[in-house]
Amino acid sequence: MSAVVQEQRRVEDLTSSDQQGPHPYVLTLEPNQELRMNPILYTMEEAPAQQLEDGSSSHSSSCHVKLLSSCGCLGQTARTRQRRSLMLLGAFMLLSVFALVYTFVVTKKKEDDRTKRQNEAAARLAYYRDRFVALRTALGNYSKPFLFYDPNSAQSKALQWLVFKDEILEVQQITQELDQVVDSNNTNNSAFRLAQRYAYMVLYFECGGQDWFSLVEAPTTKKNIANVAGAAAISNELTILNEQWIRMHECEFLGCSCNDQGQLTNLTLRAENLVGKIPMEIGLLTHLIVLNLGYNSLRGTLPMTPKTGLGQLAHLETLTLEYNQLWGTISPEIGQLTQLKGLYLGNNRLTGALPFEAMTQLKQLETIQIYSNYDLSGPLMEMATAAPWSQLKGVSAIDTRVTGKLPDDIALLSNLEYIQLTDTEVAGSFPDGIYQLAKLYEFSAGSAQFENFTFSPSIGNLTKLEYLGVFGQGIQGTLPTELGLLTNLKFLVVGDSSVTGTLPTEIGLLTNLLGLDFSNSKYKGTIPEEYGNLKSLEEFVLWGSPLTGTVPDSICSFKNLDVIRYPCGVTCNCCSYDCQRQSKKPKNNTTAGTNNN
Repeated sequence: MSAVVQEQRRVEDLTSSDQQGPHPYVLTLEPNQELRMNPILYTMEEAPAQQLEDGSSSHSSSCHVKLLSSCGCLGQTARTRQRRSLMLLGAFMLLSVFALVYTFVVTKKKEDDRTKRQNEAAARLAYYRDRFVALRTALGNYSKPFLFYDPNSAQSKALQWLVFKDEILEVQQITQELDQVVDSNNTNNSAFRLAQRYAYMVLYFECGGQDWFSLVEAPTTKKNIANVAGAAAISNELTILNEQWIRMHECEFLGCSCNDQGQLTNLTLRAENLVGKIPMEIGLLTHLIVLNLGYNSLRGTLPMTPKTGLGQLAHLETLTLEYNQLWGTISPEIGQLTQLKGLYLGNNRLTGALPFEAMTQLKQLETIQIYSNYDLSGPLMEMATAAPWSQLKGVSAIDTRVTGKLPDDIALLSNLEYIQLTDTEVAGSFPDGIYQLAKLYEFSAGSAQFENFTFSPSIGNLTKLEYLGVFGQGIQGTLPTELGLLTNLKFLVVGDSSVTGTLPTEIGLLTNLLGLDFSNSKYKGTIPEEYGNLKSLEEFVLWGSPLTGTVPDSICSFKNLDVIRYPCGVTCNCCSYDCQRQSKKPKNNTTAGTNNN
């Protein structure tokens, strides 16, 4: 078939399709309509000319454009678009289902987590509630119950710390062992441990533990930190937070020491800036041997009752509360401390009379210091021999109203090393038994109201004496020459007395003497030349006595001598000031200082 015939048939096909409607593969444009399409995708073919009736030929009034898709046909493009639409719809539906499933899963997980947290919170609440009840019950016998409901009380703070922050003690063990809180030798007993931890924490909160010097200066040192971790969640007073302190044994708390059984035996917080009252709960530390809270700012009364407080410390050997602001009387319960060896209550504001009967129960006492309690009274030395305190080594009652006398049987106190009764109201005679105290190195009884006190030649037996100080008008007689045997003597004070006679030359043998004071007495004669041997002398006081003569030149050459106070009847060639000024300034040493009255 020729090419002409093929072309005619193609035109006929196109013409017939025009009569039936637009060909699916041909785009028909109206006259004057502009065609704009991608030349790559489309091509335009002009329809072949048709024969007119007049025999002429002409092009069709419309032109047919054939669309060519990149894949070859429009049918394939439509199906591809349909598939894409279906795919997009499917993807959208799949994403919607996934979103619904994801939302359900996430919501369910959140609900499960919330339920879990609620259950955990409920469990914690139940745990702490049970713990609180158990601890409050266990401690109810040792603190007044209403204190646990006062959020500002030290007892309440200590209880809350034990409930919420202490990881050592378990509720079940505490509940089972409530009857063993105190006086238990079973150191694995949690209730026994509870007593120690609670007592310490009450002391911490009661006495401003957040300001204790060792905690403030070195808050990261293990030995310097009390087990107070995390308690700031309960009280803003605690600023020392570290989880390791929660797990510390109470033996590692600041100032604490224990024996091999874990029993707290030593609590020393000396000069740690404790401010407040000593709590009664201190009595829970029943195995304490040493309690040292001296040099702080503690106030209030000594915590002692028949069943609580210091009186419960049956093993206590040393009680140190000196240099505080404690007031009130000393309770008779002190007699329960039968193992006490050292009692240090000096420089407080204690008042009233010493409980005689209770004090005589302290038969192991070795040292008692109650100095500078200006209104504290009682026959102290008579208590000592009534007990007797046969182990007594030292007594210090300076600046008190201690009364009584030096008992005739004072020789029973054969271990005495020092007696300090200056500015007390001790009266009576001076017993000879005191010369039998061979261990005595200090005896001072200035301003005591002795009657007919005279020195016995037996004073030479006190060869360990380093300080001898007595002054008062009740001191009479003369100075014995046996004073020269006290070669360890460093201070000799016999002033404001009625002693007469001459100064014994034997005093010149006391070459260790640092101070010599014979002021305001009735000595006569001159200053012995032998006193020139006292080369260690720092103070030489003879003012107010009727002595005459001259201060030996050898005394003026002493290098360590700071003061010479001499009576106006005596001439001092090395002194730049007269007797009224009472100062020493050697004329040959212009750089030496002066000391005025």
